Amino acid sequence: MTTTPTALGWPKEPVDLAGQSPSLERSVSTEDALRVDLARRQKGQKRRKRQRRHDLMLAGIMVLAGIAVMFYPKLTDVRYEFAQWRLSLAAIAAPVLSTTGDSAGGGVALPEGVVARLEIPAIGLQAYVVEGTQKSQLTKGPGHYPGTPLPGESGNVAIAGHRTMYGHVFHDLHLLEAGDVIRTATSATTATYRVVEIRVVSPRDTHVAAATDDSRLTLTTCNPIGSAAQRLVVVAELDD
Repeated sequence: MTTTPTALGWPKEPVDLAGQSPSLERSVSTEDALRVDLARRQKGQKRRKRQRRHDLMLAGIMVLAGIAVMFYPKLTDVRYEFAQWRLSLAAIAAPVLSTTGDSAGGGVALPEGVVARLEIPAIGLQAYVVEGTQKSQLTKGPGHYPGTPLPGESGNVAIAGHRTMYGHVFHDLHLLEAGDVIRTATSATTATYRVVEIRVVSPRDTHVAAATDDSRLTLTTCNPIGSAAQRLVVVAELDD
């Protein structure tokens, strides 16, 4: 860098060989720094906006999930009630078979896919019993264990039902007491049972649905309420 004289003497600022003054360099450097700072601020603002949108979306998802959890059990109850209502309509046109089985009562009209009608006055239960105990079947009503006798026949009649959701048809089984009446009706016969035992077993204890020499009705459901850790079992004997 060199200096050159001016008309008034020595120059106020030195001039480098490239023809630029130090003050201009400082000005350019300041502008670059401002642009970098502005770009950094804008980037930060965009990042914060994206984070706010993400937080809002997450909050919305959590709210929707909470609503779903709150109303899902009610929706399953509606599905159950609708299924039972449709079965009741179908029963109107269903035929009644001749009386068979071990009990003396006559049969009732039942729609296709239904094996019996179940009534437990002590807990206000009335329901159509469908064939099978798979999830899709238990959404419609209590399910008859395949391979076990039908209500009114000799042996161990086994029926399963939900304790929560899908009508929670067996929710109050724990309130039954020895001697309480359970009535069943198939298209061939009607029968009356009386409760003799209530117990809790392991879910792996499948002998509760095993064949027996007497005439009994076994009802099973999850236990405790809201859990599948155990099974609540109600045993009732055929009332002669």
